[in-house]
Amino acid sequence: MANEIGIAEAGSTRQALVSSIVQEVIAEKAQLLPLVTDYSGQAQPGSLSLGIPRRDTFAAATKSENTAVSNSEMTFSVDTITFEHKYVSAKIEDMARVQSSVDIPSEVVKEIGEAMAREADALILAQLKLAQASHLKAYTDATNDDIELADVISMRTLLRSNGKVHFNDPAKPNFLLVSPEQEGYLLSLQNLIDASKYGDSSVIMNGEIGSVFGLRVIVSDLLDADECIAFAKDSVAFAAQQQFKLEFDRDLANLADFYVGSGLFGAKVLHAGKRNVFLADGHTA
Repeated sequence: MANEIGIAEAGSTRQALVSSIVQEVIAEKAQLLPLVTDYSGQAQPGSLSLGIPRRDTFAAATKSENTAVSNSEMTFSVDTITFEHKYVSAKIEDMARVQSSVDIPSEVVKEIGEAMAREADALILAQLKLAQASHLKAYTDATNDDIELADVISMRTLLRSNGKVHFNDPAKPNFLLVSPEQEGYLLSLQNLIDASKYGDSSVIMNGEIGSVFGLRVIVSDLLDADECIAFAKDSVAFAAQQQFKLEFDRDLANLADFYVGSGLFGAKVLHAGKRNVFLADGHTA
């Protein structure tokens, strides 16, 4: 009898193909994930969390004549990412799959990828909002809660002075994340540089509309109408201990195909919340 390639032989290839589709969807739909620092390469199996070392900086002193120097102290601490097991599951009965004019399995796979991307972004956004107390700011126009140049300048000043953020390092860009409602106010500012003038449109990130005072402006509907966040790329760390994947199995009892997308990942605010400024109604001026 001739050798044949059937479902059993192609099963692993099919699994890898479906998982790669999910990875592509996540890469395309994750908006905040590319904007923060990814420590996934350090997330090893066998640990419940990932510790990211943080240290204080030295300060120079003046040496007096005939006086011994004083040693500087360096204090180390750890920012800890705790991994959470996130998943999305779906079941497609044969009757629905066969009788539908829509390619339901394809749509399910894509939606699982989008849902996982949204969950990763939600974890990152929650950490971006954990700015230190002095970085929780109210709008200059507290009546209308609309962002103005004075707000952008104030946020930039905080990042530079308290967060020690630099604005001249292309490898560490800085961002201004705004809601669609706040985007309307920003677009009326003459200081906003349209993203189409950047040059290479391929490097423009999802939702980016331009830059203002060195902050690349990103629009996200994950924020409430009155929210804006200015942050540096290294303000939040993300790590995946188990990369996003999709698995499927046959549910004979229900004559259905069972799909589950999952991942072990987490996020953590860094630098004690000094490299992110959260602007919203209800914060102090």
